Amino acid sequence: QFRASKAYIVKDNQVIRSTKFGNDLNIEDRVESHGVDFIKLIIPKGETRTLYMRVQARGLIYLNSSLYNQVELTRSQLIRSLFLGFYYGVMIGLILFHLFLWFTLRDMTYLSYILFMSSMVAISLAMQGTLDSLGLYWGNFRWVDTGLPLRYLTCFSALYFGKYFLRTKIYFKLNRIITITNN
Repeated sequence: QFRASKAYIVKDNQVIRSTKFGNDLNIEDRVESHGVDFIKLIIPKGETRTLYMRVQARGLIYLNSSLYNQVELTRSQLIRSLFLGFYYGVMIGLILFHLFLWFTLRDMTYLSYILFMSSMVAISLAMQGTLDSLGLYWGNFRWVDTGLPLRYLTCFSALYFGKYFLRTKIYFKLNRIITITNN
């Protein structure tokens, strides 16, 4: 994910406009409150512009840049939103189904799976930038946006789920390793 990065629009070796983008910006300072970073370019017909970008990121990035007109941008974001809506809908459906099974059977395996799936959905929402686009702003706690606490929760819940699903109490050494790791 991008940090506070900057784009410069140049014409005839003069900077016409510069704009900031990235996840380190407040929601109200962004071009649009959106999970995907984009820069608005207004280029009159028949003219050319040069775009320079200074990109800062946490670790390695894949910079996939595309030019869209307003209709294409709206269409691509609609397709992205439909895909993410379908994905999150299926995941929430699975969580609710396993919640029903847990209420019915009272087996801790289902509860640990619900915790694991919920943490996977939460980390996916954070890494996609969906939490930001929903207006959930973390204030000065921008490290939450990197998904770091959610990564720890996911690792913990994966070990917790593995402990109940594999029934490690039968295997004393494996159960002890998982229990020590979780504490």
